Amino acid sequence: MSKGRQTEGVTGLKATLGLIRYLQEHGGGMSRDVLVEDVAVLFGASRVKLHNTIDLLLVAGVIEIIDDRTTILKDIAGPEQLSLQLLEYVVMTHFPNSCCDAMHLSLESKQIWIDAKRAPGRHLGIATLLVELGVFRRARLTSPLWQVDEQYTPIFLDAVAKANQSFVECSFTAKELQSKVDQNLKAGLVAENWVVSFEQKRLQDHPLARQIRRVSDDQVDAGFDVASFRDSGSLAYNWLIEVKSYTGLPRFYWTANEIECAKRERERYVLYLVDRTQIGKLDYKPTMITGPYDFFLGLDAREGWNVVASEFMISAYR
Repeated sequence: MSKGRQTEGVTGLKATLGLIRYLQEHGGGMSRDVLVEDVAVLFGASRVKLHNTIDLLLVAGVIEIIDDRTTILKDIAGPEQLSLQLLEYVVMTHFPNSCCDAMHLSLESKQIWIDAKRAPGRHLGIATLLVELGVFRRARLTSPLWQVDEQYTPIFLDAVAKANQSFVECSFTAKELQSKVDQNLKAGLVAENWVVSFEQKRLQDHPLARQIRRVSDDQVDAGFDVASFRDSGSLAYNWLIEVKSYTGLPRFYWTANEIECAKRERERYVLYLVDRTQIGKLDYKPTMITGPYDFFLGLDAREGWNVVASEFMISAYR
């Protein structure tokens, strides 16, 4: 278990290479505490930083510790091998996306400069070690910008390219997205047809029950899906149903057109929330929300629901 404090950083290049060489020369297999004590005495290094260095070499795959026995995994002959091994971990494997916009390419020199405060390895406390290894160059200790050595420029460019690719990759291909849209449309149609049947059963004694119908095919901009009647005494359509189907917890998208219709029709407008896993049961009834505009968006909006705007239409005007 680590006894270090990451904020204190790791040992310098001399002690870090000394620790690795000490393990190589002694064949490994020594306990962590013995290794720290011996290297601390040999190189006058901080024990806390040595523990941090061991943690770093562990995650970077340079050493391993099994049953408190430390052994070498990678043959590190000098600074260049160490820098490549650390960069493989810090840049190639754990390159924070936040580092991408901290980097700048000089068009004249074709050199990469990076904000020193956001340099890769800062969060691990090893940025200074990377400076000693020659990965970064700085004009002075307080330089706000560090230059990436041209030897390591391809590594950083590759890391940024991968980060850019990850940024623009979508969860679905166009074909997969269309398939998902088609599935949602099909599920919505099933739910709407079920609601028509449900309404016809609910109002089976209504003289105009045959007029309960889906309107979404003929009037795509109606703002609701099914025209029905509030009760058997209603002769004109006064129960305008917007069907939202779901599985799990109720979750749905409410379009601007549907919201406007709900605002205009008030109590004549009703949301039917249909659980697709339940519609095969004879006694199932959907959740009905009458006057959903005031229910969700009014001054006395109900608790227990999260209402989040997913998009805005923005247009210029004269």
